[in-house]
Amino acid sequence: MLNNQVLQVTNAVHKAVEAAERKNELAGRVLAALQPALEVAAIVITLIEGNYFQLFQAILPSDGKARPIEKQGDIFPISLSPYALLSCAAEYSTQIRKVNSSDLGYRDFAGTHFVQAAGLEESMLTLLRYRGQIVGHLEVFSKKSGTFSAGQFPLLEMLAQPIAAALAYTQIREGLAEKATLLSLSGDMATIRDKDDLYRVMMEKIRPLIDFNDAVVVIFEKDTYNYFFNLAPAERRANPFYDLLARKTFPFKNSPFEFFIQQDNPFFLTTEQMLQRFPGYPGFIFMQQTGLHYSVKLNLLHGGEIFGLILLHFNQASQIQPAKIPLYQAFTDQLAVAVYNILANRDILEREQERTILLSLSEAMTTIRDKDDLYRVMMEKIRPLIDFDDAVVVILREKAYSYFFNLASTERQAHPLFKKLTRQSFPIQGSPFEVLLEQEGPFPWSAQELLKSYQGNDDLTLMQQTGLQNSVNVPLVYGGQRIGLVLFHFHGKASLHPALLNLYKALTGQLAVAVSNILANEEIASREGEKSLQITLTNVLTREEAWEKKWWKVIQLLEPYLPLDYVVFRLKEGEQLKGDYTFYRTGFEEYQLLDPAHQQHLCGLSAEKYDKLPREQTLREAMILNGEDLVRWGHQYTVERLTAQHFQLQSHFRFPLLLSRDNALVFSFYSKQVDAYQAEHLAFMSRIAYSLSLTLDKLLAYEEVKKLSEQLKQEKSYLMEEVKTTYNFEQLIGTSTLLQRVFHSVANVAPTDTTVLIQGETGTGKELIARAIHHQSPRRERPLIKVNCAALPAQLIESEFFGHEKGAFTGAVERRIGKFEMANQGTIFLDEIGELALELQAKLLRVLQEKEIERIGGKSTIPVDFRVIAATNRDLAKAVLEGKFRSDLFYRLHIFPIQLPSLRERNEDIPLLATYFAQRFSKKMGRPFLGITANTLSELLAYDWPGNIRELENVMEQSVILSEQHPLEWSRPPAKRSSNIQLVTSLPNEQLLGQPDNGIKAQRESWEKAQIMQALQLAQGRIRGTEGAAERLGIKATTLEAKMKKLGIYKEHVLKS
Repeated sequence: MLNNQVLQVTNAVHKAVEAAERKNELAGRVLAALQPALEVAAIVITLIEGNYFQLFQAILPSDGKARPIEKQGDIFPISLSPYALLSCAAEYSTQIRKVNSSDLGYRDFAGTHFVQAAGLEESMLTLLRYRGQIVGHLEVFSKKSGTFSAGQFPLLEMLAQPIAAALAYTQIREGLAEKATLLSLSGDMATIRDKDDLYRVMMEKIRPLIDFNDAVVVIFEKDTYNYFFNLAPAERRANPFYDLLARKTFPFKNSPFEFFIQQDNPFFLTTEQMLQRFPGYPGFIFMQQTGLHYSVKLNLLHGGEIFGLILLHFNQASQIQPAKIPLYQAFTDQLAVAVYNILANRDILEREQERTILLSLSEAMTTIRDKDDLYRVMMEKIRPLIDFDDAVVVILREKAYSYFFNLASTERQAHPLFKKLTRQSFPIQGSPFEVLLEQEGPFPWSAQELLKSYQGNDDLTLMQQTGLQNSVNVPLVYGGQRIGLVLFHFHGKASLHPALLNLYKALTGQLAVAVSNILANEEIASREGEKSLQITLTNVLTREEAWEKKWWKVIQLLEPYLPLDYVVFRLKEGEQLKGDYTFYRTGFEEYQLLDPAHQQHLCGLSAEKYDKLPREQTLREAMILNGEDLVRWGHQYTVERLTAQHFQLQSHFRFPLLLSRDNALVFSFYSKQVDAYQAEHLAFMSRIAYSLSLTLDKLLAYEEVKKLSEQLKQEKSYLMEEVKTTYNFEQLIGTSTLLQRVFHSVANVAPTDTTVLIQGETGTGKELIARAIHHQSPRRERPLIKVNCAALPAQLIESEFFGHEKGAFTGAVERRIGKFEMANQGTIFLDEIGELALELQAKLLRVLQEKEIERIGGKSTIPVDFRVIAATNRDLAKAVLEGKFRSDLFYRLHIFPIQLPSLRERNEDIPLLATYFAQRFSKKMGRPFLGITANTLSELLAYDWPGNIRELENVMEQSVILSEQHPLEWSRPPAKRSSNIQLVTSLPNEQLLGQPDNGIKAQRESWEKAQIMQALQLAQGRIRGTEGAAERLGIKATTLEAKMKKLGIYKEHVLKS
């Protein structure tokens, strides 16, 4: 080639290089400049960046006008190209290549497919060097072999210099611009606090710099990854795969991202290659469908650890520039800091939000007392956070589970399986719960998957048939024990991302406390309700009315606890039927009594045939029969089968109450519902059975006694009046003046509410006087509550007086009602009041003054209305002076004192008392009473009796035991009285006391006469009416008149005296 021509070509190439504003234009301009001097049909210029190069190509078409190849700027790994060896050669000279040889790799290399297509045969290749560094390659192609020669090498090498310089200058210019951009970008990155900030910086700063079409940030968390950020425009967001990718957490194992982090950084990839490696992966399908064919992967690092990556997506390969790889990496480093800050801020905000949510939940949980409260909290607080479609609380009891609470929709509640599941308990073994209970924490599961192991399970079938496909199982743990599970059901996928996981974990404890409280409250309410029911049942059964009415009221009381459509009560004595009462529901709380004739008519049989039908006779065992079990059982017993068929009864529950004397009351309950009766109904009847048995035993015994007593009614009437007159003050026997004074005091104070203090020695009858006062007072219909102040330890007396709440102190396992509260509207008898400790005297005084008490451990006072009768054998006045008894309490009790005489002070009553006790013990022991000898009587009168009446009673019991078919004698010589006391002149000195028919009768009549005279004097001669003598004596007016006539008492004598 001539020097002039070389010069022209060189100048043309220089001008072409200077005219190229962009690298994409360089190949075409250089090809046009070379073409006049060399027979060049195509040209390739590469720009090397690390292990990659960017390819710029141009080809001369048939019209002779050079133009670039369509795909300019494609990125290729050097190792896979025809330039692999050249790039590594330290010493390299220009060479000619036969490009149609496959050994050179042109045929297989995607970047030079045009070589074969254009029919190129030969090329001349040289390196592009700038300042001693290889920056790329320059290769020119010809369609004919032999076109190029070694003589052209210097020209090509000379032309390579301006091209290399142009590429280097372009890189330097772009590098300076990128540095300025990165400096500006660093400031922008520092402002990023959330995804909105990140979106703004990516769109305004980074996208103009890198020219990507889309960008995705993926975050790794434990064994999963999720799409943290996506710059997709609106048209891409409309793609159905977008929502799937944006809302889901994916497993990291065997995923494309596990593959990505194992590759170089950065890593260039094509969508087609990735779909071949990971067919069906939704992310690559999304990229393919939205025109994203090329991508660059860049790792996000913090502290040297990869925590995520960014994928920059491009529509065309030419948008990816190897020269900008340092820019990619620099921007990625800054982006990693920004993303990590967003995550940290998100974690802080989520923790704060989670703390706020949990605090709100905790406050809401404290308000839960029953299932209505739980429903409110689940709907208002928990559902907005978890977005579940249904929720079930399952309670575990021993080896069974039951549905405790359900948020089911109306459609779900109408499902037959729902009714079945919510009405009974089921064994855990063989159910899905044996798997769910093995999980320690929140656990997601699929109904379809579990059905493979538990085919036909009702719980899973109900879920599937009502569209609930997935669930999260949350264990309920209270006090270290698993008490149940909460199942959150979803129509779609059950989410378990970290924020929800923490919420589920918090619910494990909080819901457990709430459910435990509900169970405790329900148990308390149930126990109180059952106690109230037992009391009401007792009241109903003991009323004086017909059994038909009693059983009708019993059915009404049992209706809230049992399904009842047909009820039979059978009373049996041994195998003999004593009573049969049948009721059939005709409406709400309406039942019809069916007599035997009615039942015979319903069965369409005569009485004779009906009685011969087979029927259930074994009624001593409880039994539950539901559905088909009832049908099979009915095949044996015609009466029961016909009854069930006629009334459409589908369930039966039999419960026998075994009573004393071989009696039994059998409850037979029937319902029109299938599976109506469950174990809980049997447990309920078992709980109330004891009190019912006691009541019925007493009631049946009472009826038996009542039946027998009717025969002696007339005879008994007069005898009862006699006894009532004789022992008017609760078996207080005697006619002495001192005792009459006591009777007079009792008669005066009894009708009032005045506090009474009874004083006297041990055994003088203080409790009998207290009972006499109470029984003659207006409070006689209410109880007399006795408290022995000396019999209880000091630490228990306060609880005995005032009661205590459950948990008030160690051992207080339940609430207890105190004696003062029990005595409300009645009388409290404080026996041995002088023994009460000083610290309790103050509390007792306050109760007597304020008439209100406070249980130990209680928080409120309880008003009480009671009358106080106190008794003591101590000298309280002396105890006050000695500081052993409070003076203020003494004066509060000492309003109406009654001093009981000792037996030695009323020795005239000794013969009467001795005879009474002797007769009573003789009758009790089945021995005849033959009287008391005169010597024994003298000894009794001479004895000091320190134990008073109680000692006399004991002595007489001993004497009766030792007597052998002769009048009683005292077996031990008594001590003599210190002073002589004359015998009662009205008593005989001989064997009069041994003759009950005359001596004792005379004594009794004398005592009766004195009593009647005293009552007439107090009533001012009136026999009838209020406060008349008859009322004061507690007998009928006609009886009193008969006695007055018999004893020769006239009102005139009384008025004159």
